[in-house]
Amino acid sequence: MTHRQYQLNKQNLQALQRRPVRTCSIWKCPKPTMPVGNLCNRHHKIETRSGSAYNRSINARSRAPFRRSVQHVLKMLLNRHDEDTVMMLHEMDALLNGLSGYPAQNSLRGLPPTERARALLYHIRRQGSRYRSRPANAGAGLRILIHALAVEIMSRSGKLPCSAPRYLKTQVARAVYGLLRSEVKVYEIDCGNGRMLKQKVVTKKMSMQSKNVVRHLYSVLEPIYWLWLTKEHVAMVLRQKWILAEEVR
Repeated sequence: MTHRQYQLNKQNLQALQRRPVRTCSIWKCPKPTMPVGNLCNRHHKIETRSGSAYNRSINARSRAPFRRSVQHVLKMLLNRHDEDTVMMLHEMDALLNGLSGYPAQNSLRGLPPTERARALLYHIRRQGSRYRSRPANAGAGLRILIHALAVEIMSRSGKLPCSAPRYLKTQVARAVYGLLRSEVKVYEIDCGNGRMLKQKVVTKKMSMQSKNVVRHLYSVLEPIYWLWLTKEHVAMVLRQKWILAEEVR
């Protein structure tokens, strides 16, 4: 950094410090705003995580009825060889199979947001081979589509607390991100006296890190399933017993 650039940065910082203190734009929040934007630190974190400063993210429990309904409808249409559903799943599998190998989840620091979004899908696909014994799993591609479509149909039926497009994109990305798991490896160490010592090493899963990762992940997934979201398919999902039971409650 040159001396002139250092002086300019110093002047900009002093100008920011002399600026009058502003309060957060959220109603009844008296906290001062951050240097950039019109939100305080707390509401800025909420907006980063959920996509809206006014609403928190939806949890897995509220998504469960829609996820079960979408899963049932997709498997029913696949058994009937529905052309739209088969082509959607084919495109999803082609995307996952075309992803190149990425390093471990704790070695992705420094990658651009586009590559981090693709690395997330790669690790979900790689981990998917371990869970084939579960009856709800029929491949990573189908699992990703089930979770993404569940949030999309929640939005179309008015069940999301916010209608902003950014909130929808963030919730779709977080639903897919929930499929990722931490890595657990068990090593056996010979103690030398006939005893074996087992050591468990846990590698935490990668983080979403930024809004750009959310944006790129949604831009990769949304073109695959948007043609499937017709009025007939959405109505078919909303007629399932899991969603109707929630409305009765």
